[in-house]
Amino acid sequence: MKGDYISDFSQRPDEVLQWLEKQTNLRTNHARMLCGPIEGKLLEFIASMIQAKHILEIGTFTGYSAICLARGLSEDGILDAIEINDELEDLIREGFHRAGVSDKINLHIGRALEIIPTLKSQYDLVFIDANKREYGEYYEAVIDKVHIGGFIIADNVLWSGKVCGESTEDSFGEMPNDAQTQGIHRFNELVKNDPRVENIILPVRDGINIIKVSKTPITQSSIHNPIHSTNAISLEIKTDNQQINNVISNIDTKGNCIKEYNTKEHLTKRDNSTGNNIKINSTTDNNTKEIGENTCGIAKKCEEYIGSRSQTIQKNDYEIVKAAKHDIPTIQHIANISFTDTYKDILSKEQLEWMINWMYSTDSLKFQMEHDHTFFILKYKGNPLGYISIERQEKTLFHLQKIYLLPSMQGKGFGKILIEHGIDFVRSFNLKRCKIELNVNRNNKAVEFYKKMGFTIERSGDFKIGNGFYMNDYIMVKEIIQ
Repeated sequence: MKGDYISDFSQRPDEVLQWLEKQTNLRTNHARMLCGPIEGKLLEFIASMIQAKHILEIGTFTGYSAICLARGLSEDGILDAIEINDELEDLIREGFHRAGVSDKINLHIGRALEIIPTLKSQYDLVFIDANKREYGEYYEAVIDKVHIGGFIIADNVLWSGKVCGESTEDSFGEMPNDAQTQGIHRFNELVKNDPRVENIILPVRDGINIIKVSKTPITQSSIHNPIHSTNAISLEIKTDNQQINNVISNIDTKGNCIKEYNTKEHLTKRDNSTGNNIKINSTTDNNTKEIGENTCGIAKKCEEYIGSRSQTIQKNDYEIVKAAKHDIPTIQHIANISFTDTYKDILSKEQLEWMINWMYSTDSLKFQMEHDHTFFILKYKGNPLGYISIERQEKTLFHLQKIYLLPSMQGKGFGKILIEHGIDFVRSFNLKRCKIELNVNRNNKAVEFYKKMGFTIERSGDFKIGNGFYMNDYIMVKEIIQ
């Protein structure tokens, strides 16, 4: 091919990138490490196509690829760029300034594997182009920080053909044994065998591995076990004026109820493994009987949850508290009842079970709490009735990730109380203008409730969440102005 056909018929880099390429040649000994105009424009396009709001770059070098990625960011988007060589900092910052992207980039100087754990953001896109020996370690360090549906892109994955034994005359078709080639090959192998992702290697420049994160990392134990770490039973409680089904309580490994409430009413517990109802002896005492030291505080007298629908909610009767990791069983308890009740006629049984494990396993909830998801639990007369979680996704964008109430508590004004608390939480950041987004299934009757709370439908989509399942959602938004 005469000349460089691809470059000749692709957009040329602008003056800033040409200046940076020249300065890199003049001021460093490794100008070949630049990603170059073709790959740079591809990175910009990918960032733009996925409407990336948060990007992480591992290995900025002189900042060429960072400028390209920053140009593809959505409005108010942020790029975290990591570079180990502090001697390049002045050149990097000058390039950012000339390109007009300084306010979009946080530059971190130091070792990536030490910096990554300190970063609090969840990313839409991660670009890896640093020490080839450590590609696998970078990958494991960042995958939990990438949104489902987000991407990891790794550069130089063909390594001048060395990974397939094609680059040197003395390789005899075998892969060289140097640390960098072996590191890249181990990385490509790791990605290929990782069930959490999908990938494709493209022969662009020195090879790029484009990796899509399709599943939240979940341990094998949390996939195969029920939502609770202990066994689960259903309680059926019958009183004179109501019947409540499928209230979940924990039992310990010996089969004892962690908390058992003896009342004058007839009380049975249903063992889900056998389908049998087991009568719990009733007493003339309405006090609770505690069995074991480990109590959840979940299975309260259910008649306390139920009140007249005309009853006015008194502010002194309820409180909203910020949840911590020890509250995870309470959140799981409410979710197991409310999520199932909400979606039993919308989603298949298989998708319901998968989504509960995906979103509400102990590992998943711990991960969420550690990564900018703030949970609040609503208690009425001391009893947990519902919860809400808010994630700050960028400076002026928050996402209402979850809001659920026990079915018997819906329609009483508690949902409004939770939403208003979530809005107050967002207002506490003292931003002049921001917005809250939420996803809601298009067939969920809660759409009308959100409209009454001031949310409007912005767009609609079918979002792949893994295991062949989709979320068929509206994206609804509410603007907050101080």
